[in-house]
Amino acid sequence: MQTGKIVCVVDDDEAVRLALSSFLRSFGWQVQTFDSAQAFLASAVAGQAAFLITDMQMPGISGIDLHAALRAQQRCPPTVFVTSHATPELEARIRAAGGLALLQKPCDLAVLASWLSSAIGTP
Repeated sequence: MQTGKIVCVVDDDEAVRLALSSFLRSFGWQVQTFDSAQAFLASAVAGQAAFLITDMQMPGISGIDLHAALRAQQRCPPTVFVTSHATPELEARIRAAGGLALLQKPCDLAVLASWLSSAIGTP
């Protein structure tokens, strides 16, 4: 059984999931990936995630709606949102909802790593 902090990546784009999980694992993080918010919410990992990286726009439940559902259940980990369509208005909406950051795809991985380490430390 694996122990430690779990970083979850929720994105409907397989290439993004693979790239982010590979990057995070190279630093020793335990990573779980999901192709939809529904799959994440249905998993046992949803209540154990130490950090969440989620796409904003996905079929079904959006990233911001996923974040809101987790907050309502009082099990929302620190969250960074990623999107192909970042705007100042969307970033303000993310911050108002309690998200850490909104990153433009393709993500600056150094910035993502900085948010991760400042939020939960080391693996």
